[in-house]
Amino acid sequence: MTYTDEQVLRDNARLNQAIIFAAERHANQLRKGTALPYILHPLETLQILSNMQADRNVQIAGVLHDVLEDTDTTAEEIASLFGEDVAALVSHHSEDKSKSWAERKTTAILAAKNADDRVKMLILADKLSNLRSIARDYAALGDDVWARFNAPKEKQAWYYNGMLDALSDLQDYTETAAAYRELTECYKDVFVIYRITPDYEKLYQANTFGEAYCLTKGNPQWMPVNYRFRNNDIPLTRKEAETLEERWYDLFLSAVESDLQDGTYPLFTGAGQNLSITLEQYGLTFRNDRESIALNEDDTYIFLSQLRMMHGIYAPLGQILMQTFGNANGEAMFRSICAQLGIMA
Repeated sequence: MTYTDEQVLRDNARLNQAIIFAAERHANQLRKGTALPYILHPLETLQILSNMQADRNVQIAGVLHDVLEDTDTTAEEIASLFGEDVAALVSHHSEDKSKSWAERKTTAILAAKNADDRVKMLILADKLSNLRSIARDYAALGDDVWARFNAPKEKQAWYYNGMLDALSDLQDYTETAAAYRELTECYKDVFVIYRITPDYEKLYQANTFGEAYCLTKGNPQWMPVNYRFRNNDIPLTRKEAETLEERWYDLFLSAVESDLQDGTYPLFTGAGQNLSITLEQYGLTFRNDRESIALNEDDTYIFLSQLRMMHGIYAPLGQILMQTFGNANGEAMFRSICAQLGIMA
């Protein structure tokens, strides 16, 4: 298709018409709590959709997505001017303002979760534009920004967290991954607090509605915890916390890579059995008096990673192996860990 193709010209004309239509319908409306003309939001939504390579009808719906909610425009009018597909997209994304805030948002989250990818792209673009604006104003005004909304910070956090979950499959698509990632970052900047313990061994994050998670140095998994920030814990920004998380993850990988070096570790002699573990270039072998249980390279990496998550990155591998398998129950423990990890042993 060339830039002079008749269909391209017609589509561009429809988009220009939608921009003019939306500007007229939103005339004299302002963004909440600001002096900015409301039309900037639909135009930003359009730009985000364009970056996601959304089709032209989805882009047009992005420009028009608030006219049903916030003006006297009808779905029939949209259909007559821009087609049934655009009208369906806008209608699917519009809320019933006669319902309470909680009812509307609960319905919106469920609808987003069950929507097709085109509608999800439209929702993602709208929510990213909104949360960008909130994040900018929150950085400048702090919690005073919530005075302009119909629901407090805690409920807004619940709503955007629900939307992140509902739209989560978009993080896996090349076209939408960057927008979803930015929405996640904006959410964290507004609704998530980070703290680290003074010994720099535990990193905590907690969202506004009470969920808290802990990342321990030496274990790359965030674990849910019951936690209240202590006065001596050190505050971090999201970017500082993410940088530290990456650094800790690199340390963890280095520890596992070091564990993969060749070596033989005698574990237990007694009760009629001898146990040992041998690490070779391409795998781990657990030996007893009857058989050798060999893991391939990939399973060995998974197995050693699990041991490091259980015991941290500081102890020597030999000490960890002896502590875990150096007794009469060592073989049973080895098989149990393999079973938990889905490793055939």
